[in-house]
Amino acid sequence: MPIQTSGTIRITDIVNEFGGSAPHNMSEYYRGGSRVPNIPVNNNIPTSGRINLADFYGARLGNPIRIDIIAGGGGGGGGAENGDPGGKANDGGDSWVRLADGNTQVVQCAGGRGGDNGGSGGVRGGGGEGTAFGGGASGQNERRNGFQSTASHWGAGGGGAGGDSGGKNDAQGNGGAGGRAGVRNNTTYYANGTVNVRVGACGNGGQSTWNGGRGSGGRVRIRDGQDGDRTFTDGNSRRTRNFVYRVD
Repeated sequence: MPIQTSGTIRITDIVNEFGGSAPHNMSEYYRGGSRVPNIPVNNNIPTSGRINLADFYGARLGNPIRIDIIAGGGGGGGGAENGDPGGKANDGGDSWVRLADGNTQVVQCAGGRGGDNGGSGGVRGGGGEGTAFGGGASGQNERRNGFQSTASHWGAGGGGAGGDSGGKNDAQGNGGAGGRAGVRNNTTYYANGTVNVRVGACGNGGQSTWNGGRGSGGRVRIRDGQDGDRTFTDGNSRRTRNFVYRVD
């Protein structure tokens, strides 16, 4: 529970809230250090220099919120009629949670890499990488655009487009590589007030003779704060989305 807002504060009050073992040194308890979170309710605690017990009136470790976050999946690469077209599909967008100051990062996950155009190593396009929410899109057959990843398979990669087989008096064209999945993380963070949430967009498929398929957008689930159990997604809009979650 928070440290009292009046009366005498003892070092034991600070230790009970933020942890630590004897012998205690006040320098352990600078705001933004390893013990005291840099959250608005703790703004009276300095980040360096002189520090006093009175600086800790009302200070708190914060409310623990559980965060399950995954970034957007990369698009599948395009397929070529002849040879290797070069280039790649778009990467998935990053997903993150930040404090209301807009700068303090709570957690961030990188979007999945887009598949290389003509990068499957054969005529058939490569399959997208799956996640715990479902498989990535399958690679496509010869001379076909890549499959889109299922929207509810959050963070999964798009499928690579098919290429063109040789034997037609021209060179073989390779299919596109599948998109990679977005990074996922589960963490608990002590926060106050509100946190800002960004859900990464899917990566669009690579452009070539036959186009690759899009990946799936990201997903952020936050629990245990004032807003309860909320799940934020791209709403199938295929774009980056921003939200706010109330912690207390």
